[in-house]
Amino acid sequence: MREYHQGHMSKEELENNALLSFLVRLRHFVIKNKRIVVLAGLGVLLLLIVAGFMAVNSAAREEKAAAEFDKVAVMLQGEGAREKIGDIDKQLDTIIKTWPGTLAAAKASLHLADIQYRMDNFAGAIENFTRVKDHGKSSYLYPAALIGIANCYEQSGEPAKAVDYYDAVGALSDHFGLKDMALLGKARVLGAQGKFDEARKVLENIRSDVSAFADEAMRLSIWLDSKKTVQVLPAGK
Repeated sequence: MREYHQGHMSKEELENNALLSFLVRLRHFVIKNKRIVVLAGLGVLLLLIVAGFMAVNSAAREEKAAAEFDKVAVMLQGEGAREKIGDIDKQLDTIIKTWPGTLAAAKASLHLADIQYRMDNFAGAIENFTRVKDHGKSSYLYPAALIGIANCYEQSGEPAKAVDYYDAVGALSDHFGLKDMALLGKARVLGAQGKFDEARKVLENIRSDVSAFADEAMRLSIWLDSKKTVQVLPAGK
């Protein structure tokens, strides 16, 4: 056994030998290519400086945009907001154009889309809801944007697109929420199309014991029953 150990390197000795060999080759490479190594190091340093500057600049943009949005948010919540709506939507649009890509711009887009939706400007609302959606799937605003787009398509008479967006909300992780709201929307669209059985199956996915939308689901269920009854009545009844 002693002769075996004397004639063969242990695993630790092999690893140490490989490391030493690598360090020797690395030293020779650095000496031989000193200029390239120095330039590469300077390049990495420059990239780090640029990345740091961009991070600081991005944080400053987010902070400035957030401050401007907070000013508009006060107007949205204050008295007489409806009378100031023209000025509010202009300020929201300014935030969107001045600080694109920021969270504040996404929030401004969401509020502007809501204003446009309530004014039946569905094309404009879809554009702004889409901007919110494109801000990122990880954003808590994402499902609200999908619901908004679905609502617009529902109201503008494009049921297939509305169902697609309601389904997109249903496919999200549970922590995003709004799934029951999307189910209600989908059931409404299907019911309006006369697809009463499909609509009722959708409503069955809403748990009445835990959902905040249980009452609305019950009202929608009653509406579906009444629509279905009217549909099957003979003509003249």
